[in-house]
Amino acid sequence: MKFCEKLQKLRKEKGYSQEQLADLLDVSRQSVSKWESGTTYPEMDKLLSLCKIFNVSLDELTNDEITDKNIMDKKKNNFSNIFYAILDMINKSIEMFKNMSKKELAKCITELIILFVILLVLKIPFNYINASVRDIFINFSPKAFDILNSIWLFLSNVIYLILFVTIFIFVYKSRFLDKYNGVVKTKEKVNKEESEEKTEEPELTKKEIKVVEKEEKHSFVIFDVL
Repeated sequence: MKFCEKLQKLRKEKGYSQEQLADLLDVSRQSVSKWESGTTYPEMDKLLSLCKIFNVSLDELTNDEITDKNIMDKKKNNFSNIFYAILDMINKSIEMFKNMSKKELAKCITELIILFVILLVLKIPFNYINASVRDIFINFSPKAFDILNSIWLFLSNVIYLILFVTIFIFVYKSRFLDKYNGVVKTKEKVNKEESEEKTEEPELTKKEIKVVEKEEKHSFVIFDVL
């Protein structure tokens, strides 16, 4: 399938008009029309923006040999990719905790507990909203009130749970796991350079190691939030 055909198909699947897609890309509608007709080809920055909008890779968008079946197969594998990503995060977390010093581990646990408490406090606005909605439902018949109230409480709790888990994982991953992986990769790079060039610039590599060790120190998340 050609690029122009893929672009038109993806746009229609998203429910965008040519004008709406043009607004997202900060181009004219005529430009989108020319891309879909195959008259012209978008620049690289616009191609990258299209990839983000349609959640496809650059190769999937521009490679004429990739068919719809290939894209659908990849989408079907998204669930398994998420599953393996979770397992990978668990394995990296175990490895990180093993290599942490007692002081670093205590700081990590303390910050996560503080974050957990903050997220629990955020349930208060949800409770207030639930009470307000309950006051609206009370005007209905008892049977309708029970049904509507149950549905609303279920949706409210699901939304809160998703926000809770998403924020907790995001903060944990960005604040600890990604930093730890970056430190490990930097140390491995330094060790590799030292093994390859034992006699060249030993002082520089020591300084790099000190910088890496300094980056391992974490401050409390509550202070950063404030």
